Amino acid sequence: QEPRREITAIPPPRPTAVVTGGGRGIGFSLAEAFAANGLNVALLALLDSVAESADELARSHGVEAIGIATDVT
Repeated sequence: QEPRREITAIPPPRPTAVVTGGGRGIGFSLAEAFAANGLNVALLALLDSVAESADELARSHGVEAIGIATDVT
């Protein structure tokens, strides 16, 4: 008989919220609420500073966050 293999459970991935207009204002507030509730966050905005906003969320709430400067219109 083969020795028993231990099965390691892989935790399910954390949900990710994608927020357009997430660099500031209402969009950033929504992203912050998602992060505070444990969701990873992807921020999309015209602002080049959106990456810094994402870093702030990641540090403050212990989630993964990315900021992408783009035009979604």
